[in-house]
Amino acid sequence: METSGPGPVREPAPDGTPAGRGTGDRDDIRLRILRAAGLLFGQAGYELVTVSEIVERSGVPRTAVYRHFPSKEAIADAVIAVQDEALVPPPDGFRLQAAIDLSMTFAEMLRYDPMIRGAVRLAVEQAAYRKPKATPYLGSHAVTLRLLQEARDGGELLPHVDPEEVTRLVVGLFTGLQILSEAAGGRTDLLDRVSFLWKSLLPGIAVPTLIPHLDTSPRQGLRPAATPAACGPGPGRC
Repeated sequence: METSGPGPVREPAPDGTPAGRGTGDRDDIRLRILRAAGLLFGQAGYELVTVSEIVERSGVPRTAVYRHFPSKEAIADAVIAVQDEALVPPPDGFRLQAAIDLSMTFAEMLRYDPMIRGAVRLAVEQAAYRKPKATPYLGSHAVTLRLLQEARDGGELLPHVDPEEVTRLVVGLFTGLQILSEAAGGRTDLLDRVSFLWKSLLPGIAVPTLIPHLDTSPRQGLRPAATPAACGPGPGRC
C-alpha cells in the first residue's frame, strides 16, 4: 500500500503572512499597525512619530509594515480613513436626530478609542504633512452635509437654512469643542459640550414643531430616534 508524501510547500503570502493563513490574518496585521500608529500619532503628532516606533508598538516586523504601507505618510492616511469609516449615521428617523446621534457617538469614540484620537489629530495636521492645500475633516463634512440635505428635503429645516453653511458651522464647532475639552480634562465633558452645541443651534435651524421630538441629551452611543411619523406624514410634516 502506497503512502502519499508530504503535500506541497506553501510559500508565505506577499505581505509576510505565514503559510496557511488567509486574508483574516493579513487584516489583523494591518489593524495592529493602524492601532499602534493611531495611538502614537494621537500622543505625539505626525512629525515626532517614527516608523521604528510604530514597528515596536505594533509588534509587526518592519518588512511586514512596509509591505502593507510604503511610507509613514501612507500609514497616516490609512489612520485618517478609519475616522471616515466610523462616521456611519443611523439609517432611519429624523435626519437631524441622525446628525445629533452621530456627533454624540463620535464624541464618545474620541474619549475611549486611541485610533480615533490619532485620526482626528492627523486630520488637523494633514495640510502640513501631506499636501499644502489639503482640507481637514472632509469625511465628517460630507456625511454631515448629506444628513442636513436630507433634513431639508424632509421638511425638518427652516426655509432660510443653507445645509452647506450649517455643515461648516457644526464641523468647526465640534472641532473646537473637542480640542478645548481635551485641554480642559481629557475630553471628560465632551458629551456635555456637544449636547449644549445642539441645544443652542437647533432653534435657529429646525422647524419649531420638530424640536421637542429631538434628543440632545449627552449620552453614550446611538439610541433609537423618534420617527418622522411623530410630526405627521410627508415633506413639511413638521
